[in-house]
Amino acid sequence: MPLLYLYYILAFWFVCKFSLWGYSRNVRKIHVVIRFLCLSFIFYGSELYSYAEWKVACATMAGLHVYSKQPVQGFFYPRIRQIEAKDFLDDGYSFIEGAEIARFEPTTDQIYRFYKGIDGSLSKEAIKSLQSAYGYEYQQIKMLGGGKINKKIVRKVDTDDVLGELVSVQYSGGLVQDLLYSFFSADQVGRSAQCAGDSNGKNIIEEVIPPSLNR
Repeated sequence: MPLLYLYYILAFWFVCKFSLWGYSRNVRKIHVVIRFLCLSFIFYGSELYSYAEWKVACATMAGLHVYSKQPVQGFFYPRIRQIEAKDFLDDGYSFIEGAEIARFEPTTDQIYRFYKGIDGSLSKEAIKSLQSAYGYEYQQIKMLGGGKINKKIVRKVDTDDVLGELVSVQYSGGLVQDLLYSFFSADQVGRSAQCAGDSNGKNIIEEVIPPSLNR
C-alpha cells in the first residue's frame, strides 16, 4: 500500500504542475480546469472505474443464491483430496465422486468414488461412469476493470441446470495498481478487498444438496 500512496502523491503533483504549465497569468481559468480534468482522468480513471464496477457487482451479484434444494446421497466434485472427501462423508453423504488430488502423485483424469468402508475408514474405487446426479464446480470471471467474480456452483450433471451459486466479488485495483505491483512487488496482500453478500460463511454444497436422511 505505501507504493500506491506514493503513486497517488506523485500523480497529483504531476497533474497540478502540468495543468498550469504553458499558461500565463492572464489565460482563462477554464483552460486550466480542462487540462486538469483530462490529466486526472488519465491517472485516476482506471482506479475509479474499477472500484465503481466492484461496488455495483457487490450490490447486484454477491451472496448465496439457492434456486432449488435437493437432498442427495452423494455428488460429483471435479478435483478433491482424500481429507475433503472424508469430511463430506463425515457430514452424512454416502459417497463423493471426483478425480483425486494426491500429495505426492500427479493428478490424473481418473474418477474415483470415495465412500466409508465397513470399518468406517475411507475407501475408494475407480469408476467409468458417474452415479452422481449433481455436481460442484468453481468459476472465476475477470471483470473489465480488473476485479474478479468468483462463483461456486451446484448444477445438475446431465442438464447443466444450476441449482444454486455462491458469488463473491474481489477488488484488486485498476490497471495502475496491476502495473505497479507487477514491476515492484510480488506481494498482493493488502491491496484487495472482497464481498460475499449474505453468504456468512455458508457452504454452497450443504445449502443446495444436503445429505439425504435415507442412506
